[in-house]
Amino acid sequence: SLAIAHNNRGNAYVRKGQLDLALGDYDHALALHPLYAKAMKNRGVAHRKKGDFARAVMDFGDAIRLTPQDAEAFANRAEAFYSQSNYQEAERDYREALRLQPALRAAWHARCWMRVVAGELQSAIADCNEALRLDPNIAAQFDSRGIAYLKQGRLDAAIADFDAALLIEPKLATSIYGRGIARLRKGETSSGKTD
Repeated sequence: SLAIAHNNRGNAYVRKGQLDLALGDYDHALALHPLYAKAMKNRGVAHRKKGDFARAVMDFGDAIRLTPQDAEAFANRAEAFYSQSNYQEAERDYREALRLQPALRAAWHARCWMRVVAGELQSAIADCNEALRLDPNIAAQFDSRGIAYLKQGRLDAAIADFDAALLIEPKLATSIYGRGIARLRKGETSSGKTD
C-alpha cells in the first residue's frame, strides 16, 4: 500500500511539473516493491520529461521485462528512443505498441511525426490518418499531417489540414506558419505573409 501511495503521489508531482519530487517518490515506491512495473514506467516518464532519455529507456525496458504486454511502456520507450534520434529502435517499439494495442492513438500520432521528420511521408500520412480516425479532435494530428502534405508539395491538402487544426486550436503557431508557407508557394502572397 505504501509503494502505491508513493507512486500515486509521484504521478501528482509529475502533473504539477515537480519532477525531482516525483522521482523521489518513484524511488521510494521501488525501494519498497522492487518489481513494481507501474512505478518503473512512471519513473521513466519523469526521466523523459527531465530530458534524461538514457535513464528513461532503462526504466521503460525494466517495466517491459516485467509486463511485456504493456503497450504504453513500449510507446513511452519509443518516444525516449526518438528523443535520442534512435529512429530504428523507436520504430520497433512503436510497431510493438501498436501490435499490442491497435487503438493507441498517441502512438499512431507519435510515429506519424517521427516519420515526417525522417522524410517517410506516405507512411507518416497513413499513421496520421489512423490517429485522426481514432480521434479527429486533436489539432496536433492535423498539423503533423499538414506538414507531411506540405513537404510533398500537396499544398491544398496541407492548407486544409492546417485550417482544420486551427479550428480546434486557433493559436497553434506551427499550423499558422505552415499555412503561410503553403499559401506563399501557391502564389497567395498577401494571405501567406499575414500567416
